Amino acid sequence: MEHLISFELLSGIAGGVHVFFFILESILLPRSVAVQKIFGVRREHMNGSIALFSVNQGYYNLMLALATFYGLYHDELELVKGILFIYVGAATVLFISTSGKLYRGAIVQGIPALAALLMGGTK
Repeated sequence: MEHLISFELLSGIAGGVHVFFFILESILLPRSVAVQKIFGVRREHMNGSIALFSVNQGYYNLMLALATFYGLYHDELELVKGILFIYVGAATVLFISTSGKLYRGAIVQGIPALAALLMGGTK
């Protein structure tokens, strides 16, 4: 039982991280110069496609987080595991595609999900 609680806690943290990413990408990035600096985006580039991309990306993260919470609430551990694999995969792509420059984001995104997967989440 303790093992399952750890899986659920780490999965919940992974989902919570993606709610945070939603807030950053969909709400704050289009409006905040400080957040734009975090993402390496200039204010003048926030018009048009980059703004649309960031809002879309943020909502994508929100939907993944909601699916994680749904799976946890309804004890659908295989669903949660599948989403955790998506989180880890996306973190890996972020790290590789930026040559490690956004390693902090990759760690924040991937480590809770990877740790939850390593816990196993068995009934």
